[in-house]
Amino acid sequence: MKFASYFLFFGYFLTACDVTDNRYGFTTPAGVANEGDGVKTISIELGGTVTAGTKIYYVVGGSAFLNGDYEILSPVSLTSSTFVVQVKSGESTANLPIELIDDTHVEQGRESIYFLITGSSDSNLNGSLKNVQYVLEVEDNDSAPTDGLQVDLSWNTGDGVSINTANFDLHLARNVQLDSNNQLADFELVNSISSTNSSGFESFTLPEDLTDEVYYVIINFVEGSTSAELFLHLSQGSEYGTASGRVNTSYVGKNVYYGPITKNGNTFRFH
Repeated sequence: MKFASYFLFFGYFLTACDVTDNRYGFTTPAGVANEGDGVKTISIELGGTVTAGTKIYYVVGGSAFLNGDYEILSPVSLTSSTFVVQVKSGESTANLPIELIDDTHVEQGRESIYFLITGSSDSNLNGSLKNVQYVLEVEDNDSAPTDGLQVDLSWNTGDGVSINTANFDLHLARNVQLDSNNQLADFELVNSISSTNSSGFESFTLPEDLTDEVYYVIINFVEGSTSAELFLHLSQGSEYGTASGRVNTSYVGKNVYYGPITKNGNTFRFH
């Protein structure tokens, strides 16, 4: 299977946010954080204390993915994509804590997490919740290796859906044979180079001292209950390559591939 182009679209955020609106909701429309910052608390101003326990409903999306790039701490999920913040009686602010995951993936630019308040359990409060959008831009703190080639695999299972609803493993292979339809017919795994995390994304590096020959990246769909968009990133120094594609649950237990990658010393040629 070869990868095709993919464009991320998050439909909730077509309406521009009025940054001069001082009505209630998110206290700021946007923020910036480094992926190594750890816990980030996002505040929602309610305009006064609530007299009874209140629930604030929200959805998330963006180019950063839930449980791959960040976690929602103590989340309560109403559906696969809608979450709730519990506000106790007497409180006037709702806090939404998230934890940024400090991974080793090399990103070329900032990733974004979008939050949208969709309502609350208090009909009176709903009328004053006007600042309903918040965008957190997350800066990467990783650099591509100059010795060797780094290969990173991430995936998206849908806005607000944990990436752990699908699990992929990442392997390096040699002696790859393709059939007449360019599908994998046979290959030999390089046993010392693989990434098989039970949760979160996958990554490995082809070292400079690896034998010079032609290699392929093998992606195995280990298990999952949903389809996924796959994103493969290859980086060395200032050189960078990407590929993407979509797999559904019929691929569980099967492999897809990227290649060839031709190695000569510390030079890696890939398409």
